[in-house]
Amino acid sequence: MARTQSPEPAAPKRRFGRKPKPDDGTPSGWQQFKQTMAIVQRHDRRTIPVAIAVGIVLFAIGLGVGFLVHHVLLLGVLGLAVGLLSIQIFLGLRARKAVYAEISDQRGAALSIVRKMRGDWKITEMVQFTRQQDFVHRVVGRSGIVLIAEGRPQAARELLITEARRIKRVASDVPVHEIIIGDRPGDVPLGKLSAQIGRFPRKLGKDEVRALDVKLRAVANTSVPLPKGPLPTHMKRPKIR
Repeated sequence: MARTQSPEPAAPKRRFGRKPKPDDGTPSGWQQFKQTMAIVQRHDRRTIPVAIAVGIVLFAIGLGVGFLVHHVLLLGVLGLAVGLLSIQIFLGLRARKAVYAEISDQRGAALSIVRKMRGDWKITEMVQFTRQQDFVHRVVGRSGIVLIAEGRPQAARELLITEARRIKRVASDVPVHEIIIGDRPGDVPLGKLSAQIGRFPRKLGKDEVRALDVKLRAVANTSVPLPKGPLPTHMKRPKIR
């Protein structure tokens, strides 16, 4: 007779406490904070001491005013809250600037910023590119079509012009906004990209945005690239029977 395997003992149930969250590789809030502060320290070591000093000064001001008006506890707590809030705001602004400086030389940094923006943005990466890693990305939203170029200034400008002409043949009645990421005159710095896109006036509805994105993707998928260079002249004609 075949032996029947005894069922494995069930794992003991947790009566108290929360269930442990599965480790999906995403850093926790504290780990993200430490990583951000490490980036801030690499760019400016005075940021954290200055932030703490500002918070202490504001707390001291609140405490001093409290002694003068005989409301030490109330104004002391208020000064502490204002000091902590000022530290948070100051570190947030400096951290944002440091993170932008950290990723400014990385291709695709502009797309990471657009993905974090509010709103329904249809993003298509590298609609134009070169082997030297010059890219043009297309973003479709309520403001129309936004073309974002990254790379060498001259190459990025040429790719931008090429893509704008291609879009005009397909959607001539839709506004097209051109952006080149950089620090040269006329360029848009990485830290001001989201603000620049947010200033564009809204011209399309949600359904129009979705239809326009589908149309542009369909045209891109049906276009057949022609071989570069002169066409061969010595070609044998097929025999007609």
